[in-house]
Amino acid sequence: MSSTYFYKVGNRIPKMRHTLRDGDGEVIDLTGATVTMKLKLDDVAGLKLTDVPVTTVDAPGGEVEYAWGASDLDAPGTYRGTYGVSIGGLPMTVPANGHFVVIVEAQLS
Repeated sequence: MSSTYFYKVGNRIPKMRHTLRDGDGEVIDLTGATVTMKLKLDDVAGLKLTDVPVTTVDAPGGEVEYAWGASDLDAPGTYRGTYGVSIGGLPMTVPANGHFVVIVEAQLS
């Protein structure tokens, strides 16, 4: 899962959607799972978002969605993220290798 998403500063739509897959590329059945997300802006210390809840929209199909908050994308730059999945109390980080990327560009002025 090496997805890249593009937004402008302050944009909140479209919501970000992913189909979560394991290290073998198989869809992860999220039935009964909890999913959170971490997001970090490159060259800035600390996480921008830490373990924020993500909505599961199709559990058997592994599909999740995140609705951006008002200040989530308030700075231009490259953000990198991962999902935390807990199934039966067992943790898993998705993607297992790398991260997804959100590129936020400045608005024209």
